[in-house]
Amino acid sequence: MNRKKIGVLQNTKVDYQFYLSLNEIIKKDVLVTYVDMIIVDYMDLEESMRIIISLRKAKRSVPVLWIVAPLEASRALEMLSKLEGLGRIQLEYRNFNDMQGLLQSVALLLTPDLPTKRVSMDLFIPVFNEAHRMHYVKDFAQKLHNMHEMGFPFITIYFIDDGSDDDSDAFLGDMMDAYFENSDTVDFKVAFKLLKLGHNTRKAGTYMEAFKVATSDLIIFVDADNAFKLHDISKLINIINQGYYDIVIGTKDKTAEDRPLIRDLVSTLKRILTKPLLPKGVTDSQTGLKLFRGSVVKYILPQLNESYGLAIDLKIIHVAKKLNLRILEVPVYFKDREGSHIEVVRDSIKFVKDMVKISLGM
Repeated sequence: MNRKKIGVLQNTKVDYQFYLSLNEIIKKDVLVTYVDMIIVDYMDLEESMRIIISLRKAKRSVPVLWIVAPLEASRALEMLSKLEGLGRIQLEYRNFNDMQGLLQSVALLLTPDLPTKRVSMDLFIPVFNEAHRMHYVKDFAQKLHNMHEMGFPFITIYFIDDGSDDDSDAFLGDMMDAYFENSDTVDFKVAFKLLKLGHNTRKAGTYMEAFKVATSDLIIFVDADNAFKLHDISKLINIINQGYYDIVIGTKDKTAEDRPLIRDLVSTLKRILTKPLLPKGVTDSQTGLKLFRGSVVKYILPQLNESYGLAIDLKIIHVAKKLNLRILEVPVYFKDREGSHIEVVRDSIKFVKDMVKISLGM
């Protein structure tokens, strides 16, 4: 039998060799030895995080099981939001009397396609007249379809065409055909799909269509222009998978790169105007990277309509606030791309009008 190698870094007295006897436990030279996953179990939370940061630098995508005290879970989640890296991280409560949770978490990290406790994901990418910058879309799609190799096996990637009138559909069709033709095996774990809207909805319809067709545990919404880094998407997935938050959103306002001054000023003004409509701790509703627990979108969808246009993000977060959903905002890297369809003056005026509608409950 091929025994999995588990690295263990700890200062507790848990006998992991006893509980995980079917695996090979490695305690020395974990940073340089090949392992299938790593357990970090230190009584001090800050020390644990320093070790995990070192692990991420040495082994960028290795799965990590972080053992924490139950009362420290909230602080651990906050620390997790600042951690970079591509691999999965799972929090597990320290319970010296019952190791069942530990065993389940280890099994899931070692074998992510177990029929139980697996996390399925639907990732939606809105597209509108992207033919002139399809290279960004292709580069981003190439990153995404490799996510299953980094421990996210059950992911379906949807492109939602928001009424394009250029050759976007043809480019996307050719790209997906090339992916399937170049695959040596039939891959049921990763799939690309194309959904088409009959007219341009200025983004609102793409959210509504995504919420209608999504069937997975986790729903991810991300812009198509390769403006976000994959490790930020992975980080947000790790956070929401801990089970505490219903929605995790990225914010770019303090991290955006190459953003024109006028857009930076407009973004700052929007943050000021929208603050009363947003939950505590959320300052930016408009960044195009959002994760939703699949079970909550059915409560949000009935309160949406296409008339909100680009303000649909604000409407969604405002509805989530009224529903008392748990929302976390996390700073993410963002690079402004040329060729945006945003018309700053016209769209800003429309946004303010829609903001008034939202505040009035319309």
